Amino acid sequence: MKRAALVSVAVLLIAATTCIAQYPSLANVQRIYVDKLGNNDDAERFRGVCSRELDHAGFTAVSSADEADAVLKGTFTYANWGEKSGGQLNFRLMSRDGKEIWAGSVADKVKPERDSSQWVAEEFAKRLKKQKEREIKAQKR
Repeated sequence: MKRAALVSVAVLLIAATTCIAQYPSLANVQRIYVDKLGNNDDAERFRGVCSRELDHAGFTAVSSADEADAVLKGTFTYANWGEKSGGQLNFRLMSRDGKEIWAGSVADKVKPERDSSQWVAEEFAKRLKKQKEREIKAQKR
């Protein structure tokens, strides 16, 4: 009985290790390349703001994908409807070998007195840092 339990635990550990190797973890990401996030001035401005916010959140924004642990891909769009405006980032954080690490969307809550690009970049970096901390904690269990 004990032997069967030990064999089962060993098989589970091997399977878990195999799964972890196949799916990249955000826990291992430190250097991020922010890819082109659109073909307009708003997207290019956001790219610079996002790089700075990643640095502030404890990551390192790098100047080429070859230097990165992960690449931020997606689109940043900004819309202006008279008195209201807002930005939205739809993103995928990809490993260097093209596997998705984390994906989602961050949208501004449309407040005219704030810089929407700045807010979206700060919120993205904050969520990324929090998700990384969760994954590190989960790996320690």
